[in-house]
Amino acid sequence: MTRLTAPLSPQELEDTLRAIGRERYHNLHPFHHLLHGGKLSLDQVRAWALNRYCYQAAIPRKDAALISKIHDRELRRVWAQRIIDHDGRDQEEGGIERWLVLTDGRTAQQLAHDFGAADVAVFDRPLVQPIAPGTALAYAVAPGAHAAWQTQAGAWLAALGFTPLPLADAPGLVVARTIAMLINEGADAVLQGVCDTAGADAAMKLGVNYPAGPFEWLAHWSVDGVVGVLRALDAEYRGERYRVSPWLRRHAHLQA
Repeated sequence: MTRLTAPLSPQELEDTLRAIGRERYHNLHPFHHLLHGGKLSLDQVRAWALNRYCYQAAIPRKDAALISKIHDRELRRVWAQRIIDHDGRDQEEGGIERWLVLTDGRTAQQLAHDFGAADVAVFDRPLVQPIAPGTALAYAVAPGAHAAWQTQAGAWLAALGFTPLPLADAPGLVVARTIAMLINEGADAVLQGVCDTAGADAAMKLGVNYPAGPFEWLAHWSVDGVVGVLRALDAEYRGERYRVSPWLRRHAHLQA
């Protein structure tokens, strides 16, 4: 780094600082590229998250210390906004809102509307549990999300050990939609006396070679979760195939 032997003019100071940013900003660090490329281990991502939290928590305190040294009123107002950006105002949380959400049936676009945030991505349910490293996982990004989040959402899933598969934004994506409908059909079969829950699971695994039966999948989910996906599908497409089984509605009330 060049040693300064004389005071810089305002323009020289700005140019020097911008040059440092171009050469040494955090997005140029090899660790940053590994993180956003999905090439870190889970423990490395956890270490990054802890370090990032400590760094972000210190920023508003740093800005407050800087404000205490500024004599210019207008400049203090500018820096005060930076504190609000991090800490929020009144009941609002500070920071940049970015949501990576397990699907509940709503599209990423609908969730962005409901959350009042642009950067929203929704990811699918894994087909098999426990989850093996490299498991394919579908996700969709809200149409209004910033370009950076459209890239980072998949990178975050990769960092968690999944193989992310970007899809068009649709209710329930693929696995959640399919499993919810299979559970619904199994619930109707039990309600109509065709079989019991164990029989429905056996038929699904032995008859069509699925990795689990509808009620085994339900055990890893919840009745409310399944009902939520079915209702979101019905709201989008309408039709008898998305009608919630009375068996599920009854058990939803029992769990409430």
